[in-house]
Amino acid sequence: MMKKQTITAILACALIGFPLVKVQGGQAEVAKPLSIILVNEFQPIKTTKVPTAVKKAIAEDFSGATLTKAFSNDSEEYKLVLKLNGQSQAKTVFANQNGKWIRRPQV
Repeated sequence: MMKKQTITAILACALIGFPLVKVQGGQAEVAKPLSIILVNEFQPIKTTKVPTAVKKAIAEDFSGATLTKAFSNDSEEYKLVLKLNGQSQAKTVFANQNGKWIRRPQV
């Protein structure tokens, strides 16, 4: 999956990075290339790799919830997808390695 994202990013940069030429009134005008930054901060991990402190926080604050997916970043922060009892939609929460909840802005 990361390989496909990397290839897509490289191709997008290559295609957009080439100067675009606009001819108007006999003079060529070169457009500035655009820059694209792709950020995928969190990488998937096995749910068994989530620290005990984080699992304990889930058990305390989301009683009966099931951890269905987990992701981590270089700062040892965790993005966790929880299946809550009696709810059809999953809930995504963020925590640090000590099990403290982190508020992340909605994108």
